[in-house]
Amino acid sequence: MDVDAMTYSFEPFDASGAATYASMGVIGDATAGGWDADQDMTKSAFDPHIWYIKGIELGDAEFKFRADDAWDANWGVTSTELSGKANLSSPDNMSVAAGTYDIWFNDITGRY
Repeated sequence: MDVDAMTYSFEPFDASGAATYASMGVIGDATAGGWDADQDMTKSAFDPHIWYIKGIELGDAEFKFRADDAWDANWGVTSTELSGKANLSSPDNMSVAAGTYDIWFNDITGRY
């Protein structure tokens, strides 16, 4: 984007080399399963890297995203924002206030 010239352009993104996962979940003290059981997300029908879960009840605690029920691929960040960018293999967890949430997550960009 060039603000001075008031122009922009788009470049295609090649996701063919990106890892794809069989499952994605939300896990942590904030979830019903704690750190022992993922709350499974649903893969979107239009993009294999976008996941969602609707109406999940979270407690006032921490969580992460993780793929395939394993810690090999997990995302976290020190944040209390309702949206943001989680980092792959981050040791940090995300904090959340108790409530019912619809969560969307992109496993390529880390955006949630």
